[in-house]
Amino acid sequence: MRMAFPAELFGGAHWERLLARAAEVPATALEDIFGFEVHLGRPEPAADFCIAVPAGGDLASHFMGLAQDAGSATGRRRVDRDSLAACLREIASAGTFANRAIADGGTLLEYDVIEPPPGSRPSPGVFWSLADSFESSQVGELARLLAMASGLPVRSGALERPSAGATREAEWAGALRDVVEAATPHGRISQVGTFVGRHQAGVRVIVGRLEHESTAHLLDAVGWPGPLAAATDAIDSCALPGTRLAVALDVGPGGVGPRLGLELAMPGGWADSQWRHWRAVLDTLIAKRWCNVDKARGLERWCGLTRLYGGQMYLLAKRINHVKIGIRKDVFEAKAYLAACRRGMADMALR
Repeated sequence: MRMAFPAELFGGAHWERLLARAAEVPATALEDIFGFEVHLGRPEPAADFCIAVPAGGDLASHFMGLAQDAGSATGRRRVDRDSLAACLREIASAGTFANRAIADGGTLLEYDVIEPPPGSRPSPGVFWSLADSFESSQVGELARLLAMASGLPVRSGALERPSAGATREAEWAGALRDVVEAATPHGRISQVGTFVGRHQAGVRVIVGRLEHESTAHLLDAVGWPGPLAAATDAIDSCALPGTRLAVALDVGPGGVGPRLGLELAMPGGWADSQWRHWRAVLDTLIAKRWCNVDKARGLERWCGLTRLYGGQMYLLAKRINHVKIGIRKDVFEAKAYLAACRRGMADMALR
């Protein structure tokens, strides 16, 4: 598959590190959607890695099976592994909150490859898209699921006595409830997750279905402490007509943190040559010096269908899922989130 990965985005020692992380998951991960996170403003060809884990599938069975293998991990890594398995079991169990609330029963695992934060573990971040049926009254259950993913002891019915995990769960529930209530008039909570392996992991909340003109009102309502004028300027200059807009918020016991992500998505299916939708956005990012010219060239080469041969002929459909402009104080950083999907040649009706 190496020929399908542009050298401007994947190369050198970073490519070898990416292969090493990818080798930690079974090859069945490539039978569903997988993807990469690319820093656009940095010249080196490097990417982080993510995989989709459908509920009840072979990949979910793999991660749940690891929890039965006492020798596959020790210490905190074992806790992380067992916590992920517990979440996957609940998502696959009919009638549970997780089974109802997680859209399509899917879990997204994100692996740090480029620059693992100091003190972090190699355990992936865990993210879920929420079903349309999710209601703000279920925030407490959502906090419980996030605490479970983080390896914290969670409540089972009424708490008999406070614990560290119960305290974190209650703190997350309160902070999430405040964000959900403030965001509801402006958009919808579409995705949540937590970076399990990172030190002092908090909760990442994605608010989607936003109108461009309402985003500033949303940020003010949730109490984002960053430079509102700078965020508004970034939206006005980069969110072109037809762009779908979402914001990524870091939420902790103290409320919404200073880091903000403005996520831009474009229409178009797997078989669609997306580049015509993204060219103007990337040109704007280049003009602002948030995107390296070579990285933009690599993104153009990424989009589309590639025929590959591996025992049989199959297609690798590749697209830009979204671009995120990260803002923290007066520092801006753009990233592209790439998606790939392998299909047999008989499956030409990619969507």
